[in-house]
Amino acid sequence: MEERKPEYKIICEPAEGEPQHLVGEFKLTDVLSSQELTLDVGEDRIVLEGRKKGYLIDVFVPYLIDQDNTSALFDKSTRTLTVKMPVLSAS
Repeated sequence: MEERKPEYKIICEPAEGEPQHLVGEFKLTDVLSSQELTLDVGEDRIVLEGRKKGYLIDVFVPYLIDQDNTSALFDKSTRTLTVKMPVLSAS
């Protein structure tokens, strides 16, 4: 199966100054449930895999992420995974 990259964006909050959170939005048009996904958030990277549909994305971010307080929510109606990641500091 061919590897596919989902549409995604990573937003810094607040938009100005030192970010407190990063919010990643991953559009997974043919994923039906979060059960199909594997998400791994490291200190400075996000790896998202949806093996059933061939999705794989590995994104490095220029910040240190608080892995213990990261949360993710999959919206079935929009088929979007939203990942909220507190920032510890710029890496």
